[in-house]
Amino acid sequence: MKRKHHDLKVWHLGIDQYFICQAQCPYYFDQQQAKTMTSPVSRLSGFTLIELLIVLVLIGLAGSMVAPNLWTAYEKAHERKTVQDIAASIQDLRLKAFHSGKSILLPAVSSAEHAPPHWPGAWPSGWQLESSTAIQLLPTGVTSGGSMRLRSPGGRQWLLELSPLDGKVSIQRQ
Repeated sequence: MKRKHHDLKVWHLGIDQYFICQAQCPYYFDQQQAKTMTSPVSRLSGFTLIELLIVLVLIGLAGSMVAPNLWTAYEKAHERKTVQDIAASIQDLRLKAFHSGKSILLPAVSSAEHAPPHWPGAWPSGWQLESSTAIQLLPTGVTSGGSMRLRSPGGRQWLLELSPLDGKVSIQRQ
């Protein structure tokens, strides 16, 4: 079918006017043309304010559920690091006994909020030494073995066990 010059004007009309033209001149239009024609005013893409607010509220709810767990994990990791520092201090005392050529005795303690005698450095703030057995560190590098029970500021208990002979320190959370 041959098109006439006035057909081109129809393409620039809106979809409502397209159907009026189709009714007046049915032989110029077919169903394929009706599918391909679009309205000259199209909806702009993007998000509405309500959609953005809903997403922000959902993010806030998820954050409020996750944040306390993250803080607890941070506190536990900090406690573990402090216990590892105490274990490293025991190893430092062992080296000090070896280099000085003198024995170091950590006496048995039933309860204390401060470091045992001969402790290198500062005792961690808020930590309690609940009990410990007497630990002797010999100048040969050998130890008598023993244990220390600690309580963190958060109330968790830790047990440090010093193995006899090699002085290896094992850490257990109670």
